[in-house]
Amino acid sequence: MDTQTSTSDWALKIVSKGFTHTYNRSKFDGEKVLCVDARFSETKEIWLTYRLDENEKTCKLFIPKCNDDIKREDTEDNSLCTYCWTPLNFAGIFEPVFKIRTKDNKDKDYSLRLDVLSKFDDGSNSQNFLYMLNSLRRKHLEIFQFFNPSHIPKSTGKFVPPTPFEQFKVLEANMKKLENIVYQISLNPNKKLIKETRRDNFFALDMVNPDLIYDIAAQRGGLIRPSDCSIAPELQELLKDINGIKHLPDTVPVYRTGVTFNVFENQLLKRFLTLITICSKLVEKRFEQEKCNELEKWQLEQIDRHIMDCRDFHKKAQFMKRYSFLDDVSETDNIAYHTPVLQSEVNYMRFHDIFKEFTKIPVFDFSEHLTLPILDMPVLYEYWSVLQIIDILYNMHDWKKDEHFIEKNEFGYLFTLIKGNSSLFELSNNEKRVFLFYQKKYKTYTGRSVRPDITLEMRINGILSRILVLDPKYRSNLDSGDPNDPESAINKMHVYKDAIRGKDFSVEAAYAIYLGINDPYNYEEIGIGGIRLFPKEDDATGIENLKDIIQNFINK
Repeated sequence: MDTQTSTSDWALKIVSKGFTHTYNRSKFDGEKVLCVDARFSETKEIWLTYRLDENEKTCKLFIPKCNDDIKREDTEDNSLCTYCWTPLNFAGIFEPVFKIRTKDNKDKDYSLRLDVLSKFDDGSNSQNFLYMLNSLRRKHLEIFQFFNPSHIPKSTGKFVPPTPFEQFKVLEANMKKLENIVYQISLNPNKKLIKETRRDNFFALDMVNPDLIYDIAAQRGGLIRPSDCSIAPELQELLKDINGIKHLPDTVPVYRTGVTFNVFENQLLKRFLTLITICSKLVEKRFEQEKCNELEKWQLEQIDRHIMDCRDFHKKAQFMKRYSFLDDVSETDNIAYHTPVLQSEVNYMRFHDIFKEFTKIPVFDFSEHLTLPILDMPVLYEYWSVLQIIDILYNMHDWKKDEHFIEKNEFGYLFTLIKGNSSLFELSNNEKRVFLFYQKKYKTYTGRSVRPDITLEMRINGILSRILVLDPKYRSNLDSGDPNDPESAINKMHVYKDAIRGKDFSVEAAYAIYLGINDPYNYEEIGIGGIRLFPKEDDATGIENLKDIIQNFINK
């Protein structure tokens, strides 16, 4: 490829299908990840040209989680490194990484974010992503209501994304609370942390504190009759038998503590401040998008005021994160609510309640699966596909249903995928039982292990007899064209179908779930194929095809 040298100061040029964009050196060096404002098509070449500066000597390009070929092209100018990528097999959001080596042999990485559309999609991956999030919420509510009809609030319905004004009110209210809380915590940020726990005789204790009383009341073990010696009044009524005779534990836990800044409330505080900084930028961006609509002058003025407030929130949160006691503190999203030491801290409990309320509001999702970044769309597609299958299963008539993927915690209910040998869902009907597994490991007849994403197992009188494999792929093309290519999804379906078998069982069929079309890859006579399942409201055909395959497997 002949690339003419330009006198411009661009460091990176991207060219594809009439689209050209350049980034200058300061922009490229100033951002960790550059989001390219364009959508690229599968099977269309994307040219990425990087210009080395005087301090750099090499540049390599790679794309994580992508097996497509990336070709290096020679140029007339030795300072230009040009790569050509044709995304043949995959749809989704990708982050090409430029690995630069300087002349003093130091490495530095630059990343782009590219949206590569499936050739079957006339929308965007972002729309697919948002649709799957909303669809998951609806399915979660429907399935949870099926198993727990009396526990779901009547007001709970389809998730409606909050408006930027609603998000702003959440930010505004929490910033006022946070500023006071951070100040109070900063007055005494270093706390005692339990380093070691051992057990000692009860009468060897020099003193009794409220934390010890809690542990004595909760501990298990042998009991002793109290002696006539002095016992702390708080303990005298601790344990009585049916005759009213007082007892005490024979041994109790003894703690060795150390003072540290990296305590739980500080970890939670640091995470909260991070969320505030992220959310303030998010709301600011949404307000900027609102200004593109036809609005009256007073509405535009109000939006401008809110944008300035969001920037102020961002600055305040960043300033608070720079408190020196937070330097060596790690972040956490989890809340410890069975912690007697923290429960005695007034400031912590106030902060605990504020953070808990903040995470309940749909500015952020608390569920670990629903907060996946858009780069993890293939993972979200797996989860979304699992929920479609569960939805089909719980609508099966004349079968008893049991779920194992709803988990209760202090926030409410989480929907978690269980990997391994624990089933997510179970159907039972007399001697027949059907189990749904996520990423269960199977031994092949050669002794190697394989792990399909989704499997349905039919057991009759407790004996495994048949397996159905369903493997989601966020791709448009299942077959690379080479039947010996290990990356061919159809080849993998053959592996699952032929290699997973035992004395009494075999794989009846193996289907890849993907974005493409059904016809080219369906071999129903041998139980190998692809099922089109597109994340759109009107894709009824894909759901019906999936439903037919599952029902045929169960009712056979």
